[in-house]
Amino acid sequence: MNPPRIRLDRFAATMGQSDLAADGDLENPLGFLFSRQSLTGALTVKSRLLDLDPFIEAPSRGVQAVELPDRVHLNLKAEFDRVLMQGMEFAAVSGDLMVDKQVLHLNHLQADFAQGRLQADGSYRWIPPARPLLDFNFKAAALRIGGLLQIAVPAKLAPFLKDLQGSVDGLFQVNTPMEITLMPVLEQFFHRGDLSIAQVAVANTPLLKKLADATRIERLRSPTLKNLNPRYTIQDGRFHLRPLGFTLGDYSFSLVGSHGLDLSLEYSLTARIPTESAEAKLNPLLSQYLQSSGSLLKGGTLDMDIAISGTALDPKFSTRIARTLGDTLKQVVKAEAEKRLGLDSLKQQVQDKVQTAKDSLANRAKDAVKDLLQGRKKKNP
Repeated sequence: MNPPRIRLDRFAATMGQSDLAADGDLENPLGFLFSRQSLTGALTVKSRLLDLDPFIEAPSRGVQAVELPDRVHLNLKAEFDRVLMQGMEFAAVSGDLMVDKQVLHLNHLQADFAQGRLQADGSYRWIPPARPLLDFNFKAAALRIGGLLQIAVPAKLAPFLKDLQGSVDGLFQVNTPMEITLMPVLEQFFHRGDLSIAQVAVANTPLLKKLADATRIERLRSPTLKNLNPRYTIQDGRFHLRPLGFTLGDYSFSLVGSHGLDLSLEYSLTARIPTESAEAKLNPLLSQYLQSSGSLLKGGTLDMDIAISGTALDPKFSTRIARTLGDTLKQVVKAEAEKRLGLDSLKQQVQDKVQTAKDSLANRAKDAVKDLLQGRKKKNP
């Protein structure tokens, strides 16, 4: 007998602490097992607890990539209460999975993760001799920042994430080949993020301590930032940050640049500082500019450009100060301009009056000559 279809009705199984229930249809199961024919089907799969580690860990070799079977085309509708994998825990997992030609596709997979909600679309494949490949798009809502290190960003490429406390919303993409141990190949790792962060507290790290010491801007030492919209790309072993604006009190900042796997730093930070700020007046790097310009910088700002180079372990800082016009200096410039404009206007008025007088005198002379000629004609008819 070779039934073309098997109907699963309330199928249940356990493995270790995991449980699995399924119902649906499988087409050509015996042909798949004994005749190298294809297996197709559609199943609804449910679990109260699914621990994936036993499926990806070999007893003597640790975590290993899984090669999916060929000749299989399965559509799975998943509903899992809890899923455990490599120290991560996902809850309320639901979505559509498809296994086809040794590729696992995830469509609209949603889960509670890292105190937030995560949606994923993408694929996993491993067809030897090529490396395993991950290609995913994620959408995060109120995701704890540390969760990015677990799910999408290797710590070696973004070591600063461990020092941030807060939650993120936004989109990010991951595309990377992997080693057989499921570790990403960092030199070929690609990640793009477009995030929104309502508030984040930054720990007093050695790098920030040195930055605050170099610039004498104390509020950089252990800042709490609000309303951030970081956009960045990780490619070719380097983290590239697009211009990121933020404020700390009455100071505004802009940060742009990159860092690498080798911890090399190439960043530029600009701080726009109000000249009337109490902290600015106490900053020895700024005081010389404030004293030399006096009241002319009242209401203006000083721009401090900080070049950050070296490495994360041994950073180097160089600063440059630029002055912008203050209210008092603007008023002086405006008054001088108005004065010049007034003189030009008066000069034009005088020229106009002189020209008018010239025109009037010429007309009167013409009239006098005309009258004289007419009088002579009357005397000599």
